Amino acid sequence: MQAVLTSLVAILGTVVGSVITFIFQRKAAERAEIFARNEWLLQQRMETYSTFSQLLMDLRAAQYNRWYRLRDDPDGEGGASFIAARDESYRLRAAAGHALFRVQLLAHDPRLVNLANEAVRLAAEMPKCRDKGDLEARGDEVKLALEAFVKAAAGIVSLAGQASHPPLPAVTMGHRQNDKS
Repeated sequence: MQAVLTSLVAILGTVVGSVITFIFQRKAAERAEIFARNEWLLQQRMETYSTFSQLLMDLRAAQYNRWYRLRDDPDGEGGASFIAARDESYRLRAAAGHALFRVQLLAHDPRLVNLANEAVRLAAEMPKCRDKGDLEARGDEVKLALEAFVKAAAGIVSLAGQASHPPLPAVTMGHRQNDKS
């Protein structure tokens, strides 16, 4: 009887140990999956925000070029240099619009989306400027709007990075600083 009881206790201990191990492994796998998903999202956001910023600066430069080509080309709107500049500004505006859609899909902060929308709107209006002073002022507004977007995006990305990488406890000479040992 003693041998049977010992065997049952051993089997029960093995089953309980297996169940506990399964539960801990499942929780660890869930945490790893959440961490991987958050890392992927963080990388996507950084790439999207960076690409958007680059395309908006390229669009701003193309809008300057388009504005100057219209005034410098003797044939005006029918001139080859103006048409090339206009086509390039259209291409970059479409690319910036695509990047804006990605920002809208990935950003969880409506303020960030509003800043991106405002920057694109300002850049799109640059060719309508009547004189050089107005153009330069609008170009500066685009740059400031983009800087506000980048600052807000950096804050969000930084917070997201801190959440997926919590700070490690400070260790000094093999012991944690808060240990009393």
